[in-house]
Amino acid sequence: MNRSTVREIRIVVIINCIVFTMMFFILPFFAQSQDANGYQPIEASFLKKNIYQKAGELSFNVIRIYNRSDKAVSIHPILKLPDGWSAFSHSIRDTSILAGDSLFIPIRLRIPSLQFSQDEFTVDFECYSIDNQLLAVCDFNVNLEILHSWDVIGPEKRVLILPNSGMASFEIKVLNRGNTTETISVDLQPDNKLSLITNDVNSIRHDITLLPNRDTVFTYLVSYDYSEDRIFDIGKIQIFATNGISKIYRSVFVEKYTDRYAPFAIEQGLQHSTEIGVRTFSKNSEVLPYIKARGVSTLKNEGTFKYNLTYYNLTDREDIIGNSYYNFLYSLKSLNVGLGAFSSTLGRNLYSRNSLMISDKIKLTPENIIEGYLSYGLLDKKTSAALGYDFVYKKVLIKSSASYDIDNVKKTNTSSFVVHSNKITLAKHHDVSAILYAYHEKHYYNAKYDLGGIAFDLNYFARFSKKIEMQLINSYGSQHIPGPQMGLFSVALKSKFMLGESKNSISTFIFNSERRYHNFNRQGVALPYIYLRDQYGSAFFQYAGNKYIRFYIGPSIEFYYSSDPSKESEQREIFRIEKYRLEFKAFYRQFFMINIKYGLGNLYYFNSDKPNRSDYDFHILSDLGKKGIGIQMTYDFGPMSNTGLYQYAIDNKTNGISFSPYVMKSIWNERIRLTLFSNLVYRFDLKYGTMNINPRVEAYLYKNWYAIASGSYNYTRQSYLNYAYGSSFYYLEFAIRKNWGKSDNDKWQNDLRRLDIQMYKDDNGNGIKDNFEKGIPNIKVRIKLTNPVKQSEKGSLPVDITLVTNEKGIVSFNSIPKGFYDLIINPLTDLMEYFYIGQHIEKIELLRNDIKQVPFQKANKLEGSIVLTRQKFVKESEIIIDLANIKVTAYNNLGNSYSAFTDVEGKFKIFVPGNQMYYVRIVNVFGENYKISNNDQNAPMPETVGHPIVFQVIESNRQINFKKVIKPEPDSVDYKLQKIKVLAGSISQRDENKAGELVNEIPFKPKADKTTLQIGKYYVVLAEAKSIAEAVKYRKIFTEQGLIISFGYDDGKQVFYVYTNYYAQREDAQKELKIIEKMGIRKAFVMKYKPV
Repeated sequence: MNRSTVREIRIVVIINCIVFTMMFFILPFFAQSQDANGYQPIEASFLKKNIYQKAGELSFNVIRIYNRSDKAVSIHPILKLPDGWSAFSHSIRDTSILAGDSLFIPIRLRIPSLQFSQDEFTVDFECYSIDNQLLAVCDFNVNLEILHSWDVIGPEKRVLILPNSGMASFEIKVLNRGNTTETISVDLQPDNKLSLITNDVNSIRHDITLLPNRDTVFTYLVSYDYSEDRIFDIGKIQIFATNGISKIYRSVFVEKYTDRYAPFAIEQGLQHSTEIGVRTFSKNSEVLPYIKARGVSTLKNEGTFKYNLTYYNLTDREDIIGNSYYNFLYSLKSLNVGLGAFSSTLGRNLYSRNSLMISDKIKLTPENIIEGYLSYGLLDKKTSAALGYDFVYKKVLIKSSASYDIDNVKKTNTSSFVVHSNKITLAKHHDVSAILYAYHEKHYYNAKYDLGGIAFDLNYFARFSKKIEMQLINSYGSQHIPGPQMGLFSVALKSKFMLGESKNSISTFIFNSERRYHNFNRQGVALPYIYLRDQYGSAFFQYAGNKYIRFYIGPSIEFYYSSDPSKESEQREIFRIEKYRLEFKAFYRQFFMINIKYGLGNLYYFNSDKPNRSDYDFHILSDLGKKGIGIQMTYDFGPMSNTGLYQYAIDNKTNGISFSPYVMKSIWNERIRLTLFSNLVYRFDLKYGTMNINPRVEAYLYKNWYAIASGSYNYTRQSYLNYAYGSSFYYLEFAIRKNWGKSDNDKWQNDLRRLDIQMYKDDNGNGIKDNFEKGIPNIKVRIKLTNPVKQSEKGSLPVDITLVTNEKGIVSFNSIPKGFYDLIINPLTDLMEYFYIGQHIEKIELLRNDIKQVPFQKANKLEGSIVLTRQKFVKESEIIIDLANIKVTAYNNLGNSYSAFTDVEGKFKIFVPGNQMYYVRIVNVFGENYKISNNDQNAPMPETVGHPIVFQVIESNRQINFKKVIKPEPDSVDYKLQKIKVLAGSISQRDENKAGELVNEIPFKPKADKTTLQIGKYYVVLAEAKSIAEAVKYRKIFTEQGLIISFGYDDGKQVFYVYTNYYAQREDAQKELKIIEKMGIRKAFVMKYKPV
């Protein structure tokens, strides 16, 4: 045989061996499987195939095992659980099942609380025979219910912005305690006084995805940015969080403190002001003066005198009166007498610049009022007279007036009659208001002609339901009435429809306005008529569902018609324009606005050779401003977007942009006020640009003296084909202003004083601040005026100011009244070994500028430990006793107490002020079997470190009593066995837990120091008890706090009084009561005993 044949034979042999081996091991299992499918004697199943359960709770199910064979079968059950699960069942053990019988095994499963709800779990059960043959298999599925349990936790205490820091940090913790992954959106909204900064790209909105039982922390910096300079303020940060299913609202309060109280208030309400200045402008070599004055004075007869004067020296050719605006007015109740420029709303053309005026209002009855007005022009020879009548009844007000004016300068006599009313309710939610005008003018400048007619304005308001509102406006003017109402007729309809339950709505506006009127030349000839008509309609969707964003959007359509007399021919210039636009206007909060218009305009000419045209137009207007600083931006492309009856509809197309920055800001506590209006315009189509700047600065100097500088600058430039043209113009004003006037309410400011308080570390204990001793920052210092030196007419001046010490430990109170103050000191941070040893409330007398230094004494260190002594034989489970976190208290006779907690070894360290005697104690937290042998130990602290205090806690030994066995004396008696009859029954076996059922309860009578109450004495009572046992409990509680307790029984009231001492005077009892209250016992009181 060749080598290839031998190799093939070897391969065949190896394959046969492998097949034989596999058949040797697999055939028994195959046989077992066949037996299970066809002849398996055991059948197993779960009662519930699928279970929906909450994580962390118990789940219940039952296993049913059925023996369908004809003989008993011994089984070995096995329950397989997912990792971390627990089963509670006493029936899963080896047992036997009789033939044809069933076995039910109840099981309880505990699902871990940390299990994810996204997972599906399977519980398997396998049943084996005694010889480890698999008999049956079954399983059931457990689906966890989704548990949403998440939270947002802010700082427990208020966030403090301390002096000279300007900002503080805090943390927000987001937790997911549920069993499903949560996507949480957290949004922080500070109020206008605060600003937030975070490490996440300056964003205060976060979208977080948290797995179950996970958390994350965000750190923020908050700063105080309010424009007003406040010594103390509270800001609020709103936290809005949602996972799309539920919402959580939290808030963080921020307190801002300063170290200096120096009020500065500019008196804005002074009654008089005088401004003197000069002005100049470009191409002018002179400096021109001007003066402004205004004021009001109260006279002795309760009348007032007001004056207002403005004079500008513009040129040498004009007189003083021509360049002046003035009025002087004397008022007594409703009577007014004046000289200067005055006007009245009782009629038409009732205005005179240089006149003598008198007016009065007389109340005839509560419903009837008449008013008169009379003026005579001293220079212009203009005379005006008017009479008015008002009718008032409940909410109805109707005003009517008649007037007559003679103007010898314009050669015009005007008579008028006006009646108007406020809103008058016709029915519920239906109101109407109206104004009626009747004018007549007689002109005789060159030629005589008359104009006269009537006009009215009518407004109707209606609300048909909560969702539908409407307003109808109608205006009319006759053909010959003088003024802008000549030939006017307009109708407008506004409506608003609310959408559903939201604040969103649809608003419509439709109006038709037209006017046909004449102009008159100096000869009184009516020129050819002018006819204008404007028709407009819009429908806007208004969104107001968000408190930050509001907008409206919708289409509008307008038709404009104009017919004017031609200047070149007898034909009229007539055109008509159609405008179709889409409009959008939005507001974001209070500092951003944008308005966009886009549309198409069709222009048609009549009686003209001009071609008709169609133009697209696009317009955008935006305004961005906050805290007095902003900018407006406008871009126009195409015909202008003017609307209304007096628009210039045939404006040429434009392509230009405009920027208008503005500033209206007060800085340095309103000492400087800056106003700036500027405008930059550039037309791309005309290559034309212009810039205009108008600044004004007003600075406070001293005692209501101000310096003012203002001006205007304009620059214009336009480029032509071959050259460019530019020009500029400016004017400047410089002035000094003085506000003045007498005010009795400000006299108290002359008696104000300054108080500086410094907190320092008194390291050497001498009570005097030395150079090497440092100040203590972050101490809250509050002063409260209790008794001022001088009382004002309205009572004492309320002064309650809180400051926080700076890094040098200093606070400054400026401009506070003289008097007696309460000084309250409260540290904001842990001072460790330094203590304020004075009273919580100190008294300060402030009569002159003063500096008060408050020492904080360096504390002594009181150290010690707790030593626990155990008995010889203890249980293994009781060998270790935790000595950590046991409260140790040191108190003195003044009622001051200081506490600390022990560490794991039972050691403690308490910082207490020195030079005092302390009593150190602990509460017995070990149980009744332990005794503290040396509680309330004396600890004198004359030095920096006192002697160590050691508490001996001893466990009581268990006492075992043995009975003595007495050996009987031997005698000669022969003892005989006797038979004892045993009755039928069972032997009682009691365990320790039931032993108490056979023992009668022994009454306990505590011992007490019961005393007889003394009539008329003042007792310091800590508690009242109804029984002696309750009184003993109170005594045990108060004794642990270092007090000596006695009992007193009132037979009349049948009450036990638990008291410390009694006194003959109430003042002595009150002193002891204050000491007890400082120990933390708040319900104590002083009682004078009087028997019933």
